[in-house]
Amino acid sequence: STGTPKAVMQRDGNVLAHALTYARRLRLGPGDHVPLLARVTFDAAVMDLFGCLLTGATLHIVDPIRDAGRLRHELAALRPTVLHCTPSLFRHLLSGSAAEPEDERAPLPTVRAVVLGGEEVRGSDVDRFFGHFPGAQLVNGLGPTECTVALQHLASAADRDRPSLPVGHPVPGVEIRLLDEGGTPTALFGEIEIVSDRVAAGYWNRDEETAGAFGVDERGRAR
Repeated sequence: STGTPKAVMQRDGNVLAHALTYARRLRLGPGDHVPLLARVTFDAAVMDLFGCLLTGATLHIVDPIRDAGRLRHELAALRPTVLHCTPSLFRHLLSGSAAEPEDERAPLPTVRAVVLGGEEVRGSDVDRFFGHFPGAQLVNGLGPTECTVALQHLASAADRDRPSLPVGHPVPGVEIRLLDEGGTPTALFGEIEIVSDRVAAGYWNRDEETAGAFGVDERGRAR
């Protein structure tokens, strides 16, 4: 973000919908093992924490602040089925020293899904994903704190040739519109407007900024 961090007030229903969307998209279940690679104070942890609680999946708390080789070996011992992290951490995980064989840098054969978010996903990331995780699914998501996860994109081999991945399509219960400077819907470029019951309650103790960013659309829906 380029702005000053603000406390966002979320409702319990928003968090539940967020976790359910994540769990259903990945088909989480009791047989899954999910390492928690985000701090619990970071909003990216919400989907893993509550997604596992809702489905009976096993959550493993892991400290990602270590060298790539040590992190990979710790993850391999957990036999994870889902990896959720930022693209930067994903690249770190797949990095290695020149003395380490490329095919041994990601000994994670149990992974069936990788979820990336929080920053741009490059075509080169997709290429490395398919090289290290054949048969797995790659999901790119966009979820501003004001509305948890709003868009998801399921990557394919064709995405290798893109400079960066699209953020995808709206998840169920979310409508996305692009608005020009006058607030009129436009087709190509504009400010993203999210229309959904999952929009946050506003910014904590920032009434003026809440009034400027939140409201209702012409049909009375939260945006």
